[in-house]
Amino acid sequence: MGDRDYFNAEFGGATRHPLFAQHRGTKFLILGLIVIAIIQAIVYSAGFDAYMAFIRIFALSPERVTRGWIWQLLTMAGLHQPPGWHLLWNCVYIWIFGKLVENRLTTRQFFAFCTGAVLLGSIAFVIMGVIAGDATPAIGASAACVGLLVLAASWYPTMEISIWGIIRIQLWVIAAVLVVFDLLNTLYDVGGVAYVAHLGGAAYGGIYYKWGARIEGVFSRIDAVADKVERKKARKDHARTAELRKEIDRILDKVNREGMASLSDAEKKFLKNASKKLG
Repeated sequence: MGDRDYFNAEFGGATRHPLFAQHRGTKFLILGLIVIAIIQAIVYSAGFDAYMAFIRIFALSPERVTRGWIWQLLTMAGLHQPPGWHLLWNCVYIWIFGKLVENRLTTRQFFAFCTGAVLLGSIAFVIMGVIAGDATPAIGASAACVGLLVLAASWYPTMEISIWGIIRIQLWVIAAVLVVFDLLNTLYDVGGVAYVAHLGGAAYGGIYYKWGARIEGVFSRIDAVADKVERKKARKDHARTAELRKEIDRILDKVNREGMASLSDAEKKFLKNASKKLG
C-alpha cells in the first residue's frame, strides 16, 4: 500500500495543494492538453502557413515516421482539431475513466500507461497507413482515452455510468460498444477519424489488464538500474570533490606558510578553476 499516492509524500499529502491531493495524473494530463491547445491556437492565429508547419512537425504522419520522425508517435496526442469539441470530449473521457484507473496506480504508473496506449495506437495507425498507402496525418489523445476506458471497464466491469442522468450503463457495455464501433469503422474504412489508433489504445488497455504487473516489473527494473547508475555517479562526484578539496587545502596551507608569491602558475590556475567548480 505504500506505493499509493495517498500514502506517499512524494505524490501528495499535506505538502500538496488540495486541488492535486488526489488524481494528480488525471488533472495534470487534462491541464497539459489545455495548455497545448492554447499554444496550438496561438500558432493558428499566426497564419495558415505557420499552423501547417506546426502540424507537419508534430502530427502523426505514417510517411514521416517511417523516415525517422518518431517523436510524432507521442506528440500527436497533444494536438486536437479546432475549435475544441475534439479536445472537450477527450478531456471528459480522461476525467471519468482516468480517475478510475488512477485509483489503482501511482502517478508515474498512470502516465506510463497513457504513454503506452498512445504509442501502441500510433504504431497501429502507422502500420495501417503504410499498408493502405494513406499519408493522412492523425492527431488527438483518443488512443489514451480508449485505453483508459478499456482498463477501467476491465477492473470495474459492473460499475454503472449515468448517461445524461437518464440511462445507467455498465462500464463493460460502454467499452464493448465503443470497441466494436471502432472495429467496424476500421474494417469499412470510414475516413475522418483514426479508428485504428483507438483500437491500438484499447488493445493496450487489455494488455495492461492481463500483464500489467509484468509491465510494471520492467519499469521497476529500469528504475533500479537508473538508481544504481545515479548512485555510482554520485560516489564518483563525491570522490572527485574530496580530492579537489584536499588539493585546495594543501595549496592554502602553502599560502599560509610561504605567502601567495610561493605559488606556481599551475597552482594559481588550479585555485581559480576550483573556486568556479565549488561555487
